[in-house]
Amino acid sequence: MEDPIGTFNTVKTHVMRAVTGGLTAVKTSSDSAATLLQNARTLEGQAKEMDRLAKTADHSSEAARTKVAAMQNRAKGKVANARGERTGRLAQKFGRGGDIIAADASKYVKGGSKLADGAGSVLRGVPYLGTAATIGSELTDYATGTDTAGEAAMDAGASLSGAAVGGAAGAALGSAIFPGVGTVVGGALGSMAGDFLATEAESLLTVE
Repeated sequence: MEDPIGTFNTVKTHVMRAVTGGLTAVKTSSDSAATLLQNARTLEGQAKEMDRLAKTADHSSEAARTKVAAMQNRAKGKVANARGERTGRLAQKFGRGGDIIAADASKYVKGGSKLADGAGSVLRGVPYLGTAATIGSELTDYATGTDTAGEAAMDAGASLSGAAVGGAAGAALGSAIFPGVGTVVGGALGSMAGDFLATEAESLLTVE
C-alpha cells in the first residue's frame, strides 16, 4: 500500500506547479503588455518629434529622411501597441484582479548586496501569490514532518528560482516564435518546466 502522505505530497507538488504556472501566465500577460504599450508610446513620441524636425529641416533631402524615419517609428509603435493589446488580454479577463495576481514580492527585498539582488530577481519573476503558495506548501511539508526546516527552505528556493528562470526563458522563446500569445504560453510552460527541473536537480544534489 502506498504511503498516503507521500501520495498527498506528490499530488500537492503537481497542483502547486500548475497553479504557479497559471499565475505566471497572468503575470507575463500583464508585465509584457505594459512593456509593449510603453514602447508603443515611446515610439509614437519619437515619431512626433521627427515630424517636428522634418518641418524645420533646411534641406528637402534631410526632411524626407526624417519623415521616413518618423513613419518607420510610427509603424513600429502600432505593431508594439497591437502586440501589447493581444498579450494583455489574459490579465484583462481578471479585471483589477489581474494587477493583484501579477504583483510580486521583490519590493520587500531591501539592500544592495548580491544576495539581496539575487533574491529580488527571483521574486520579481514569480507572482506574489505563487511565491506565497510555494512557501505555504513547504511549510506544510515541514509541519507534517516530511521535510526539515533546512530541506523545506532549499525546496522553496529551488522551486522559486527555477520558476523565475524558466518563466523568463519560456517567455523569451514564446515571443520569438509568436509574440503576444506565445509570450504568455511560453512564460507559463517555462515556469512549470523550470520549477520541475530545479527541484529535481536539488533533490539529486542533496540526496544522502
